Amino acid sequence: MDAMPVPEQLSPETRDWSDLPVDALFVVFAKLRSVELLMGAGLVCSSWLQAAKLPHLWRCVDMSHQRDESRRKNGVLCAMAKVAVDRSGGKLEVYKGRRFVTNNLLAYVANRSPSLKCLYLESCTRVSNKGLTELITKCPLLEDLKLYNCRKIDGDFFVVAGKACRRMKRLDVRWRGGAYLAHFDCDGDEPFEIATMRELRHQTLACLGVSKEELMAIVDGCPQLELLHVSGLPGLATAVDDDDDDALRALCYGIKSLTLRPYQEQEVTTWVDYYYYSDMESWE
Repeated sequence: MDAMPVPEQLSPETRDWSDLPVDALFVVFAKLRSVELLMGAGLVCSSWLQAAKLPHLWRCVDMSHQRDESRRKNGVLCAMAKVAVDRSGGKLEVYKGRRFVTNNLLAYVANRSPSLKCLYLESCTRVSNKGLTELITKCPLLEDLKLYNCRKIDGDFFVVAGKACRRMKRLDVRWRGGAYLAHFDCDGDEPFEIATMRELRHQTLACLGVSKEELMAIVDGCPQLELLHVSGLPGLATAVDDDDDDALRALCYGIKSLTLRPYQEQEVTTWVDYYYYSDMESWE
């Protein structure tokens, strides 16, 4: 009896992933974070690298998820951020950084990003008034600024910001706990400069030492406010507890989302830490 013929083994279909169309790669790459794109997908092959350099992929550079605080890693992240800025081809609109950002990096962003609209900085202890001021004066389209626990930024920054950021729509400045109340407290007219940002829609101020009179000036000068959250402010205690304070209440009447939290020494640190972390994702 003749043996049964052995069926031919069909070779599995192979695909050359380097031949994927640029449009398909763009859709996939757009879902990756900036560091993932720089260190992963963009290094697979030459065609993927070319696709990873498309300027439209770099309109938003989000490097706020990096947690490594080593000096060596910070230097690498700064270098990567500069590559990302270069790839945007001057079309960068959103930049987010955490801890590793320096004045030098902000200057690099400012000199190459005339279209920057949103800046998010968290715990950037190597960013000072000088570095941040240089950026906002070179980015006239800036309309969304978030500063979380950037210890070297103080009240003097508001003087420049009030004059340079006329298009500002969202200003979010938060310090963790009561430790920085004195650090940010302003003896001059700094907080009043916020009142010149007449396009402001959303404003959050946490532990900045703004007085009741300064708060009233800010609210009066920003007629388009829709959200106002203030917390841990020493001068606010009277305004909140005094039922006869009709002036402030009248000014805030048209604000859709309003939170006025007075300074309470015993609980300010716990409350601001909760406020800082629990709401961070919703305000990104």
